[in-house]
Amino acid sequence: MKVTCARPLVWAVIATSGLSICGAAFAQRGTGQNWGVARWPAGVTHTELNGRVKEVVTEPCEKTTGRSLVGAHFVLEVAGEDGQTKDVNIHLGPATLVQFLTDDLKKDATVKVAAFRTDRHEEDHYVAKTVTIGEKAYRLRQDNLRPVWAGGRRGWR
Repeated sequence: MKVTCARPLVWAVIATSGLSICGAAFAQRGTGQNWGVARWPAGVTHTELNGRVKEVVTEPCEKTTGRSLVGAHFVLEVAGEDGQTKDVNIHLGPATLVQFLTDDLKKDATVKVAAFRTDRHEEDHYVAKTVTIGEKAYRLRQDNLRPVWAGGRRGWR
């Protein structure tokens, strides 16, 4: 009996295992945890920010807990407590999944952001729950802070 079909199966198992290991190796855990903030919501501060978009950035994100290699965020100029303006960094999510929003974020646009931060975030860094540009609101996170893209298409409803 010839057992040639076993070899492709072995290679398939090895290749799949290697991809899983490589996927884990490329997963970024910028806040030092193996899970996202939705699983440890203690210490979360919610806020609303209004301001002007200074810059939209799509690049490898060092502060993510997700598996995406490239994240999207923008710099928002807001009024500081002392009356001066200051820049805050608004994290949006994986660049490929939030492109519909980054395409609409234009420099100098006035936006409103419902956001949160934890003690693990740097000062003036926030994660967007919703971003409103004019009359159009974009929801990025559910009430429990879970990203709308988590778990497949169900979250996008």
